[in-house]
Amino acid sequence: MTRSRRPSCSRLDVVAVAAKAGVIDISYNAIGVAQQGMQGIPLTELSVESFSLPIATYTRAHFVTARAAARRMIEQRSGVILMHTPEPARLGGALLGGMSPAWAALEALNRAHSAECAE
Repeated sequence: MTRSRRPSCSRLDVVAVAAKAGVIDISYNAIGVAQQGMQGIPLTELSVESFSLPIATYTRAHFVTARAAARRMIEQRSGVILMHTPEPARLGGALLGGMSPAWAALEALNRAHSAECAE
C-alpha cells in the first residue's frame, strides 16, 4: 500500500479554494481506509498495526481538514464542518477492529472543534 505523506487537505488547499470560491461554507472529509486485514478478525488475533491504522488515519485526516477549514470559517464568521460516523462509534460491534474506536475518536474531535469554535 502506498500512502502519501501529504495530508489530505492543507491550509494552502483551503486558501486556494477560498480564493476561487470566495468563502468556505462546508467542509467534509470523505477519506476511506481499505478494510482488508482490519475487519472480520477477532481483536485477540488482530495485529497492533491493523488495529491502529484506521484510528491514526481517520483522526489525522479529519483533524487536518477540519483545522484548515475552521481557521477560514472563524475569519469569515460562518461555515459548517461535517463529520459522518457510523453507529459502531457509539455501540459495541464485533469484528470491526480499530474502526469503532476511530469513529468514536472522530465524534470526540467534532465535539472539541464545536466547543472551541463556538466561543
